[in-house]
Formats: sequence, C-alpha cells, structure tokens
Amino acid sequence: MTTLKFLEYVLSEPTKEYEISFEQFLVLRDIRYQENVTQMGIATERNVTRSAVSRQIKSLLKLNYISQTPDPKDQRRLYLHLTQRGAEVEKLIDQKVHLVFEGWIIKFGQKKVDMLLKLLKEFGNEVINLK
Repeated sequence: MTTLKFLEYVLSEPTKEYEISFEQFLVLRDIRYQENVTQMGIATERNVTRSAVSRQIKSLLKLNYISQTPDPKDQRRLYLHLTQRGAEVEKLIDQKVHLVFEGWIIKFGQKKVDMLLKLLKEFGNEVINLK
C-alpha cells in the first residue's frame, strides 16, 4: 500500500500547481491526442461513471483549460477542446511527469521501468477494468 500511495503522490505532485488532479491531466492528454473527445467517451474508456467524468470536466472548464462545442449533427453531444491555457498546462505537466519517469529510468534502467508500466497496464486491464 505504501508503494501505491507513493506512486499516486509522485504522479499527482506535478498537477497540484495547476489545481487539477492527475486524472484531470490525463483528460487533458486525451483531448490533446484524440479527436472528437466527449465526456461519455472518456467515461467509457476509463470504465467510470459519466458523473465522475462530469465533475472533472466541470473543474477543467472553470479553470479555462478546456472548452466545449456541440456536434453540428447532434447538439446534445459536446466535443471537448483544449484552450490555449489548457494546452500550455498539459505541456508543462507532461514535462514534469517525464522528469519523474526519467529519474526512475536512471535509477532502475529502461527495461525495468518498461516492465513496471507493462505490468501496471496489464493489471488495470485484467483486474481493475473487469466488467
């Protein structure tokens, strides 16, 4: 438990300065690297409720990190976009998170860090994300 709490702390630290959680940073990343991102799409991808994602989105909107535009074909569907400030924040946090991983690589080597990330992803897919 101590190790998992430490991982959460270390990965959340770069986001605190910008008043968001690590999960909200991941939402910003999704918006940056994917097209036509919606709240429902994020909820489905992360296997969480739409209301949980809605709370994260609401904060990001309030901070002016993202904006929403309606789908021209279905006004109920809102697409998420990074604002200029949101793009800057995502980039700055990304750089800080990369520094964390670079420190791990220096300490443990690329192979072990890759193995850890692969195991965490597999654990998430096979255990946490079971439906």
